[in-house]
Amino acid sequence: SNYNDVMLFFIRLMYPSFYFDCYDEYMKDVECKNNYEDKIMDYENFLKKVYRLIRKKYQVPKIDWLI
Repeated sequence: SNYNDVMLFFIRLMYPSFYFDCYDEYMKDVECKNNYEDKIMDYENFLKKVYRLIRKKYQVPKIDWLI
């Protein structure tokens, strides 16, 4: 894989489809809101791990909240 492929992959991870699927319903749907809030810390930890792995091989922009 090349740098562009890796960056596209990571960008896709940073903006997952479930976020956009749930965004419109977030404020008015309690179930969606609870599901999102329950998963956010797990997903953030996952992103941190992936980000660290990518940084070992590629020079990527620094994202402070993922370090």
